[in-house]
Amino acid sequence: MKLMVKECLIKNLNADVLVIPVFKDMENKEKMFVEVNNILNKLLSQTIYENPDIGEEGKFHMFYTNSRLKLKRVLLAGLGESDELDLEKIRNLGGKLAAHIKNNSMKDVAFLSFGYDLKNVTIEAASKALVVGFKLGDYKYEEFKTENMGTKEADKGKKKYKGINSLLFVPQVKSDLKLIENVIKDAEIVSNNVCIVRDLVNKPANMLSPSLYVKEIKKIFTKSKVKVKILEEAAIKKEKMGCIINVAKGSVEKPKLVVLTYSPPKAKKTIVFVGKGVTFDAGGTNLKPSQYISNMKQDMGGSAAVVGAVKSAAEMKFPIKVIGIMPLVENLISGTAMKTGDVITAANGKTIEVENTDAEGRLILADALHYATKFKPYCIVDIATLTGAASVALGSRCTSLMGNDQDLIKNLIEAGEKMHEKAWQLPLFKEYDEDIKSDIADLKNMGNPGGEAGTIIGGMFLQNFIGENKWVHLDIGATAFTAKPNAYKSKGATGVPVRMLVKWMRGLF
Repeated sequence: MKLMVKECLIKNLNADVLVIPVFKDMENKEKMFVEVNNILNKLLSQTIYENPDIGEEGKFHMFYTNSRLKLKRVLLAGLGESDELDLEKIRNLGGKLAAHIKNNSMKDVAFLSFGYDLKNVTIEAASKALVVGFKLGDYKYEEFKTENMGTKEADKGKKKYKGINSLLFVPQVKSDLKLIENVIKDAEIVSNNVCIVRDLVNKPANMLSPSLYVKEIKKIFTKSKVKVKILEEAAIKKEKMGCIINVAKGSVEKPKLVVLTYSPPKAKKTIVFVGKGVTFDAGGTNLKPSQYISNMKQDMGGSAAVVGAVKSAAEMKFPIKVIGIMPLVENLISGTAMKTGDVITAANGKTIEVENTDAEGRLILADALHYATKFKPYCIVDIATLTGAASVALGSRCTSLMGNDQDLIKNLIEAGEKMHEKAWQLPLFKEYDEDIKSDIADLKNMGNPGGEAGTIIGGMFLQNFIGENKWVHLDIGATAFTAKPNAYKSKGATGVPVRMLVKWMRGLF
């Protein structure tokens, strides 16, 4: 989809539809609305007068111009009450708008930019939110639908609607042009990268094994300022990463450790993202029950989020060094697989009793987090679909967050709140240390029987591998994948928490 901002006269505007946002409680007196209304013989204002519900939040009302304009249609889009408008409502409007446009097979869309009647948000922020909602609402994963692959004989030679071609912002006044142009570039970058993350997480596991995932990552960062380094099995062994090696033993696929580096000149801070990359999690020897195994292609959601965050930082030219570390494995069952009760040694020398092979994410993260400490970062943030318990703790609309630095925790939560990627802090009380002490090794990878405080126990375990560094752990086990789509989140991968991380990074400089 092409995104544009252009000053133009209404009479010269050529598009399938012009979208005009309207409030329920406020008469639109903006110059360009009045101009369109006059050309259409007061059709818009008369209809609004006779149907006051047109301005209700999320309501759409379509008019045909009947050749009075080059425009084919005008669409009034309801914003609701002016005092109640916020950025999340605008994102939702964008998502619903994209769906409405597609359902009516329209390709080229013009949007009459927000005017100065906004009360709670700026024109810049509103424009940015609209783009994010619109682009993410336009997303749909259909890579393996045969009609999209062009394999159906019946489809050959037919003209088929292929979705939205363009979204053009038409500023109300000339001075808004540059202002809108600047902010929607960032919105486009973030949205595109969230869609990349969704694509990666939605891919079936046979199309995204560790070796295929590495090829995808190299492709994603082609012609980028991000360096891609791959540690193969021999190099992983040399780094003494016994956790990664042991988790991968049940698969014919060899483990990989991907290191992404974006290093702008004169960067004053280095941050490291670490993302869990289990491309399929059968549970190993502790095989998952069938009702939990069906969507385990999504167990690499943390690593995909790292891809999106690093790529966004590079494309937005953030003046900070950003490193992404992603251990990639399959956790399968075979004659060579790690067994329940095995004792393995992590890269930092700690020994771990494996009480449950299905608690493998924390094992591969242990080695990756220790590797991250070598970069002497300002902070480390890990992202992982770590526990099913996260869903029990906070449900599917909120990410579980833990860490050892309250300022870092606070800033990430605030960034998530602004992006509507909510997170909530769970405690890492010292008392929980007792739950991961092993009788025969330094640690065990599970807590008390019955899953007591399961999400917290995951965080307590990881804390043993971050040294003296500032660190936050994001458990996206409940938020990376959804069966409950909304206006701009389709069923499947959500892309959480890329927008939160990008917002947080922007606050570091």
